[in-house]
Amino acid sequence: MKSETLTGILLDERTELSLHEFCDACSSSTDWVVELVEERSRREASVATLRRGPPFISLSGTAWSHHDDVVERLLQLVGLILRVFPRPHDVLAQRGVHLWHELWREVDHPLIHQDAARAVPRLHDGAHARGLVGGALVQQVSPNLRHKRKVAVHAVDMIEPMKGRMYEPCCGSGSFMVHSERFLDHHAGRREDLAIYGQELNHTTYGLARMNLAIRGIVARIEWNDQGTLLRDAFPDEKFDFAMANPPFNISDWGGGILAEDRRWTFGTPPVGNANFAWMQHIYDKLGSTGIAGVVMANGSMSSMSSGEGDIRRAMVEGGAVDAMVALPGQLFYGTQIPACVWILAKDKSNGIAKDAKLRDRRGEVLFIDARKMGALVTGSRKQKELSQEEIARIAAAYHAWRGEPDAGTYEDEPGFCKAASLEEITKHNFVLTPGRYVGAGAAEEDDEPFEEKFERLKAELRGQFVEGRRLEAEIEARLEMLE
Repeated sequence: MKSETLTGILLDERTELSLHEFCDACSSSTDWVVELVEERSRREASVATLRRGPPFISLSGTAWSHHDDVVERLLQLVGLILRVFPRPHDVLAQRGVHLWHELWREVDHPLIHQDAARAVPRLHDGAHARGLVGGALVQQVSPNLRHKRKVAVHAVDMIEPMKGRMYEPCCGSGSFMVHSERFLDHHAGRREDLAIYGQELNHTTYGLARMNLAIRGIVARIEWNDQGTLLRDAFPDEKFDFAMANPPFNISDWGGGILAEDRRWTFGTPPVGNANFAWMQHIYDKLGSTGIAGVVMANGSMSSMSSGEGDIRRAMVEGGAVDAMVALPGQLFYGTQIPACVWILAKDKSNGIAKDAKLRDRRGEVLFIDARKMGALVTGSRKQKELSQEEIARIAAAYHAWRGEPDAGTYEDEPGFCKAASLEEITKHNFVLTPGRYVGAGAAEEDDEPFEEKFERLKAELRGQFVEGRRLEAEIEARLEMLE
């Protein structure tokens, strides 16, 4: 080892960094908190007050990978490195991410695999620490993320990011990025063929995204943007082949008054009190000549006529920006009952490539898919729904067939589910893009039972339920009397 100090081993430019070497360095350090703070001070950066941790990690006489105290201190140290050196391009930040990845991969311990988020000692900012180290355990840290994950799978499967550059303007915990990589893995794609970019306003969520990607070995350029994507784009000169986003719905404090003359508003200036169409126009502006985007948005964006939103939507349709609309079932998101939809935007509907094959000319058409009846309640919940993989595949298959992918088969309208509507039809509906207006009603299930027989059967069932109700009421009364 070239250096016995903690910062020495972390700053060593060797490409490999053994977790065991790292532990040896920790053991020889008298106070690694002081070491890290002094290293940052030498770089003339301000240092927040940090809680002192144990001065060293002793490995002698124990199988450290199964020892609670050692693993807990390792988790604390890795979290501290990432807190003191938060910039992703800093060598110490990269070492911290690498070490967490190694811990996740090598250490067989419940603190890592089952309850890492709670095992990490709280540093100065406990929420930040939980976010950083809990990135891998997305389902435990935030129940909403599990349901966002299904929506991410849905959008990823529709736009098929196989090769090129992908962008997330408000990346959150990195769900779209993770599922883009999984999509590549499942479809024999190569990770090096997809370059991933993203930016995030919330610093804690930004840390969560970094951890979420790092533990999966995903390389991405994520920027922490404390002013917000709409006010200050972290990638002002970049264009992308794919974009995916689940922006915050209906936000009013987005700086609309400052940005009234922004060049991105190709289809009209968004209302100051609602950023929905600001997000969509920003995303559309980031697309390259054949780019395509999937945007999860509030249902109101499909029909709102207030503050000029109807005019913007009309301009987007007439300008060929809207490729497809998908109405999602309600109750998909934890903590809110706001129904959502997916906008599929295309930079040039006369062009486009998917899986190295040219797509058909789709100008003058928009595909509408009504998935509101899909989804099922999550096991153990009476409020939360999620789409099954089969339902996601059905939605994606309809879109792929409609846009002319060679291996997707022939597209056909399906009443109650999907409809390819012409610009003339959309005009008749005043450019309201709610899929239910276009797909019609599905075929009614056949019922061969004569009405008279059905009526008698249902009446008998109802009487039986009345009898059972009276029996249960009497039983409850009897049990209450026994308690008196």
